[in-house]
Amino acid sequence: MYPLDAYRAHFAGVTLLVTAALAATLFVRETRGRNIHAELAGAEPRRVFESPPCS
Repeated sequence: MYPLDAYRAHFAGVTLLVTAALAATLFVRETRGRNIHAELAGAEPRRVFESPPCS
């Protein structure tokens, strides 16, 4: 394989990786520090278990 062919192959591979990384970032939801656990859990209230009082 000539050096030019190797450069083209590596460039194609890097381009593929960059495109995959860009696609992955487009599918990730930006939350900007918001707590989305309540949204993911649904509208149903959650039960909270309290610890017994200390004696």
